[in-house]
Amino acid sequence: MGAKEGEGKAWIQINAELAPNSMEFSGNLSREISVRQKTKNYVEWTEFDGDLEGWEKREIWISPDLKDIVKEVVSQQGWEHNNSITFFLKGTGNREVYSFDQDRCVAPSLVIEMEC
Repeated sequence: MGAKEGEGKAWIQINAELAPNSMEFSGNLSREISVRQKTKNYVEWTEFDGDLEGWEKREIWISPDLKDIVKEVVSQQGWEHNNSITFFLKGTGNREVYSFDQDRCVAPSLVIEMEC
């Protein structure tokens, strides 16, 4: 994801919705997020230096490996190619990133690499 604004220390926990095909959000977003079942697997993403130099505008940041989270979702009965997956990020600190609608070049993206 591309950095937009933020400073100080940050801690982010990432997990996903435990659903074989995540539904679109509509209506009361905070309620919808709270009632969706989350994966047991998660990763923690922490910046230890906590200084602004580590979070420069338009800099690309790569999260920790999400493979165990993705594996938990796609291993469910009913998972099919092209199904949707929702990731949840929660934590502390102040971080703002670009969305796809704001700047496609630095928007978050999920890259899956397969080993043969």
